Amino acid sequence: MAIAALLLLSCLLVSPTSHAFYLPGVAPRDFQKDDELQVKVNKLSSTKTQLPYDFYFLDYCKPSKIMNNAENLGEVLRGDRIENSIYVFKMRRDETCKVSCRTKLTAESAKNFKEKIDDEYRVNMILDNLPVAVPRLRRDGSQAPTYEHGFRSKDDKYYINNHLSFRVMYHKDPESEDSRIVGFEVIPSSIKHEYTDWDEKNPKVHTCTPSTKITPSSNTPQEVAADAYIVFSYDVTFQSSEIKWASRWDTYLLMNDDQIHWFSIINSLMIVLFLSGMVAMIMMRTLYRDIANYNQLETQDEAQEETGWKLVHGDVFRPPSNSGLLCVYVGTGVQFLGMTLVTMIFASLGFLSPSNRGGLMTAMVLLWVFMGLFAGYSSARLYKMFKGAEWKKITLKTAFMFPGIVFGIFFMLNALIWGEKSSGAVPFGTMFALVFLWFGISVPLVFVGSYLGFKKPAIEDPVRTNKIPRQIPALAWYMQPAFSVLVGGILPFGAVFIELFFILTSIWLNQFYYIFGFLFIVFVILIVTCAEITVVLCYFQLCSEDYHWWWRAYLTAGSSALYLFAYSVFYFFTKLEITKVVSGILYFGYMLITRWNDSAIMAGLAPEGSQFDARQYDAKMNELFDAMGLQENLLRGIYAYGFEKPSAIQQRGIVPFCKGLDVIQQAQSGTGKTATFCAGILQQLDYGLVQCQALVLAPTRELAQQIEKVMRALGDYLGVKVHACVGGTSVREDQRILSSGVHVVVGTPGRVFDMLRRQSLRPDYIKMFVLDEADEMLSRGFKDQIYDIFQLLPPKIQVGLFSATMPPEALEITRKFMSKPVRILVKRDELTLEGIKQFHVNVEKEEWKLETLCDLYETLAITQSVIFVNTRRKVDWLTDKMRSRDHTVSATHGDMDQNTRDIIMREFRSGSSRVLITTDLLARGIDVQQVSLVINYDLPTQPENYLHRIGRSGRFGRKGVAINFVTRDDERMLFDIQRFYNVVIEELPSNTS
Repeated sequence: MAIAALLLLSCLLVSPTSHAFYLPGVAPRDFQKDDELQVKVNKLSSTKTQLPYDFYFLDYCKPSKIMNNAENLGEVLRGDRIENSIYVFKMRRDETCKVSCRTKLTAESAKNFKEKIDDEYRVNMILDNLPVAVPRLRRDGSQAPTYEHGFRSKDDKYYINNHLSFRVMYHKDPESEDSRIVGFEVIPSSIKHEYTDWDEKNPKVHTCTPSTKITPSSNTPQEVAADAYIVFSYDVTFQSSEIKWASRWDTYLLMNDDQIHWFSIINSLMIVLFLSGMVAMIMMRTLYRDIANYNQLETQDEAQEETGWKLVHGDVFRPPSNSGLLCVYVGTGVQFLGMTLVTMIFASLGFLSPSNRGGLMTAMVLLWVFMGLFAGYSSARLYKMFKGAEWKKITLKTAFMFPGIVFGIFFMLNALIWGEKSSGAVPFGTMFALVFLWFGISVPLVFVGSYLGFKKPAIEDPVRTNKIPRQIPALAWYMQPAFSVLVGGILPFGAVFIELFFILTSIWLNQFYYIFGFLFIVFVILIVTCAEITVVLCYFQLCSEDYHWWWRAYLTAGSSALYLFAYSVFYFFTKLEITKVVSGILYFGYMLITRWNDSAIMAGLAPEGSQFDARQYDAKMNELFDAMGLQENLLRGIYAYGFEKPSAIQQRGIVPFCKGLDVIQQAQSGTGKTATFCAGILQQLDYGLVQCQALVLAPTRELAQQIEKVMRALGDYLGVKVHACVGGTSVREDQRILSSGVHVVVGTPGRVFDMLRRQSLRPDYIKMFVLDEADEMLSRGFKDQIYDIFQLLPPKIQVGLFSATMPPEALEITRKFMSKPVRILVKRDELTLEGIKQFHVNVEKEEWKLETLCDLYETLAITQSVIFVNTRRKVDWLTDKMRSRDHTVSATHGDMDQNTRDIIMREFRSGSSRVLITTDLLARGIDVQQVSLVINYDLPTQPENYLHRIGRSGRFGRKGVAINFVTRDDERMLFDIQRFYNVVIEELPSNTS
């Protein structure tokens, strides 16, 4: 029955949203031929600043006398400023290129024009209550109700649209000469008019004659500059139309996304109604069973003790702490609930359509004022139930607390708007009117409602409250107030967040919102959901013998406002392009007010109503390179590099990448991840096209250069052209090499983005994009640069992520730019680096580490080794100490210039230096196959970095040793590392050699 009723309600409410757009009794205007038509101008608006300006804030031509339209309260609060203009037509009389006026731009006015062009301000015009439309269609098929007043060229010059081509569509009465306006369109253009001598009374312009129709493409545009004379002109044509007057708003209100609304509504409705049925059934059966059990126990004289929720029956109606404040909040919630409910009913019936300009906001303000009666009544009834005595104090708080805070925030926001000289600032007269509505109507009605509430008998508790409060036992973690309150807000938010998107778009992107039938259904779902979730959580709370349910019930439903506000923040950063700080303050200020309203509405009901989208790829294990279908010359390069058989990650990863699939691959260091994506790239390149076809990003210069080296070696027989774009090298040299043509670019994010921005690296032919060491790239400051680079790449591109570790945040972020990726992951407990023996050495004090290190070098037979410390300063200190003891060591860190680092790395790779001291900077960039020992002089600060450090030894299946120096302060980190990788790091035996 409930489902049928709600579906019937949806059918009744949604149908008026498409047709009932005009107030009953409002008749259309009829015009005869040559009747005067006055075009009115409204505010200048921008979605980038959200600060409207009066049309004549810019130096447009003005009529001899500017006359303001009488505006209702809602129009003033919206920032509308409707005034007459110089554009006056004769009904059904075409005019070709009529000169309006000439104006001279001062330096200040030219600056204003340029600023408004940069901020993408648009002009609002009105004819017969119909906003002007631009024939250029939006994606959804509707037309924009504004037009751009100018534009900026690629060479940073500003041009003004000084010529307007109007088209007025009319529907003629077949039985008379009367016509009705059913369409108003404009095509703006910029034309630099030419004239010899300017005659103000009879201007003659060579580029604009009554017999010549202007074609903007054949004329020079009018530039905005100080001291420039600008001639404004317009055309107007009248066109007969079959559109009837009642349907003339359809062009603005095309609803091609109604399926989204219906899907959202039906999905939410089914889920909520199913949940409602389940909750109701569970609650009824549970309560029935509990009551039956209690009655059975009592009839058998076995109920010496009470159990469950019945234990707190003597405390459940005990007044809460700060009961007066709760009464005020509940009264305020009832006030806003009534306002919202009545507003939606009127809107669903068509009384508050977009054609009724300002009607929605006017209705909301007036209804809020008159609903003060119910606010006073509700707070008084609840306060009397709590046996409160200070009725005057509660009434005053109900009348002034919430409105006072909102008015204070509104006043400060209005002051900011006023400081920007925006027409959105509410005038003093309107502010006075709002104060009058508050003090003159709302406050008295609150007192009247309070009087009526206190006059009625108090609501009697169904059970007697114990004089001594019962002790509350310790609560389970999931019944703690903060957790249960936050959980309670999730379901109501889930029911409304899709519709919230359309509402925010309407408010902040200057679009019409008129589907109030959908909104009303969502509102009903919200009310039902809030009430049910509150009842359920209150029941569980009482079962836990916690009778402090009043405030928690209020906050449970109201907490959904937190999620709504969080969604507003998300919307701000993902959908809006607001550029001014003031505009951002306005957004969050108004969102704070509205979310508080939402909280009051939803919470007012309470006391009285109480993984990752990826394909798992079970790849065939290709145990031989020859079985992978690779090119012959690529196989020659692979074998020449020294590979004999593919590693585990290569067996599973090369073929999916060669097939063009998006790939996420994780494997331990030294297992050939680099060769995996290099082989995949080299297999897919078109070598006849000398253009960049693959882009590889790495977090460090050293790693990028290492990848370049591997790519060149594997593609040696293919003639591949590879270039590394990294910092510390010549930009001009990069540009020269890129202009000559390469197949693959490897680089660091900063230099690659710079080359893309300079258009030295052209992304047109890039079809493969690889992030090596993805966790490092996405977690250490490169995320924004990666996003910037990705935005410049072609939309359909193969993406590969490769790393030794893959924390959850790295997997989550792939949703933004990967399409159904193949996921080849290694479980953390498999990252044990079987070829590397791991030990730790206990060192009592930090100062003793140096002696321990020297002792090791006298004991162990070492080919080449890497020593890791945590700071650059310590690299220099340890290097000096080792050299002072006649140990030959090299050192490198981020403070060294690139040339010095390159020289040191070449010496280390060639074997001239056997010991390298470094920081985590090079933990992922050192690939020297002869390294057999890694010493963590300092343990890494993060467990993830441990794997990358010790992976510098035991490369490509060779044996290696890792030794960790551990002081007492390091014991916790050692424990975390062992737990993170599920390994046991034994103490170094004394007989190691």
